[in-house]
Amino acid sequence: MYRFIPLKTFAPSRYPKWFNSQLLHMVRRKNRAHRQYKRTGSREDYLRFRELRASCHELGSCLYLRSSTQNFWRYINHKQYSHELPNTLEYRGVSSDGGEIVNCFADIFSKLYSKEYVVPPYFEYDDVVDLSSEQFTQSEIFELISGLG
Repeated sequence: MYRFIPLKTFAPSRYPKWFNSQLLHMVRRKNRAHRQYKRTGSREDYLRFRELRASCHELGSCLYLRSSTQNFWRYINHKQYSHELPNTLEYRGVSSDGGEIVNCFADIFSKLYSKEYVVPPYFEYDDVVDLSSEQFTQSEIFELISGLG
């Protein structure tokens, strides 16, 4: 009988699925710091809370974008309407800033697209088609239309 009785109960998480243990720990520290600030009202406690809140927001945004490509592209499309450039960009362990960021993106996307130029095939055809000289019966048209499906 004891084989069929669950030994553990599983409760759904109160946090989103993309939270990792590091972010959970940081959120709990932030909540404790907020309670401390509310209790004392001191400036030092507020500054500590503010720093933890900013860290949570930064890490949470990063994890949220990594969790889903849809979220990533939603973020990119949102940033598309912003005219500010990021201060730094890190790619393959190298940090870039200013004009180097453009070269970094060029390097990323150059691997996705072929550099060779493909000449489209040329087809010869008449520009004018005269259907009035052709004779079609109703059964021929019906057979052709039936063959499409």
